[in-house]
Amino acid sequence: MRSPAFFTTNAGASWNPLPPGLHEPGGEAAITSDSSGNSWMLDNGPPSTASYLALYRFCNQGQSQCDYDSNVWDPGLNAAASCHPGIVDRPWIAYAGQSKLVLINGGADIPPGNPPPGDPVGLPDIQTNMQIGTYDPVSHMKIWNMCASRGYVPSPPTVRSDGVFAVAQVQPVEGPARHVQVVVGSNPLALSSVTAFPGEPVGCEFKLAFPAFNRTGTSFVSTLTGSHSFTAGYSTDLSHFTYNDISIPIGSETEARLFWVAGNPARHAPFAMFGVGDHDCTALTFYAGHLRVGSAGAVFLDDWSQVTPTLQGVCVADFVSAALGADGIGRVPGMRHVNACAGDPGARPLTVYTQVSGPLG
Repeated sequence: MRSPAFFTTNAGASWNPLPPGLHEPGGEAAITSDSSGNSWMLDNGPPSTASYLALYRFCNQGQSQCDYDSNVWDPGLNAAASCHPGIVDRPWIAYAGQSKLVLINGGADIPPGNPPPGDPVGLPDIQTNMQIGTYDPVSHMKIWNMCASRGYVPSPPTVRSDGVFAVAQVQPVEGPARHVQVVVGSNPLALSSVTAFPGEPVGCEFKLAFPAFNRTGTSFVSTLTGSHSFTAGYSTDLSHFTYNDISIPIGSETEARLFWVAGNPARHAPFAMFGVGDHDCTALTFYAGHLRVGSAGAVFLDDWSQVTPTLQGVCVADFVSAALGADGIGRVPGMRHVNACAGDPGARPLTVYTQVSGPLG
């Protein structure tokens, strides 16, 4: 079956499954939308058969499946990649306007002649290709760069209002002096790269950094670098980042264990989500705030508030995302189960926490 996904037409008051249609077996998926009622879902196959990225378009605010491409990835180009062939895993997608979707594949290395069983991205220190593609949903034309960068799992893409995209990646997997690298461009075959800041991400999830554009074109990038602090930087020219460490306002008896930042090119302040708990990552309380640049030129955390009560059975592989809508409202979706990540994903309750008051992003 296709990866399960849901849509709402009433700002999150109720949710319905996306409608059935032609599909490939799914494993992990990401969704993006435009302002005309279209949504696209990028879905990779199960780990045992991960050789494709299926793309679906849903129209009428998610009520109909209107288009389907069984594979927007390029297996032949991947096999010939000079950096190393990778598997299909950790798909990300963003709408870039003007009939363009930005596609990201976290192509973890396939050891020659010895493909690892299961999901190799679950291994903590495996090399991952940042594979960047663009796709025209009208002509179905695709362009891929299978060797855009190498390091840990790449971030979801963020897109500026003019179609320029940015993807962040922590590097290197092997060796000291880890740092956050940001890859930018509007064409996968003509990219530039800039080091944002040094840093060693911590927490329960993979070593992820998060880029986010705002409505003025300022590019933010941030990652969780301590149990009570994170590092954030910003750039107005995508060639140099000003960065600083920011304290997380939590007590000494708890730690920040999960982190996610989402931006929206129609809004001013990116939305930051924090999962806070003890050393056991399955019992977490979620908080959120906004990232802003102060008059002294430093990024600071604003509008801090608690999003959820303490949740038991959190599966960190699933409960790790956040979103900022064009309306400025932040949302935190998550799944949990009595056995955390064990068991059938379909049996885990899915909850979306939607901001109902307070400052907007």
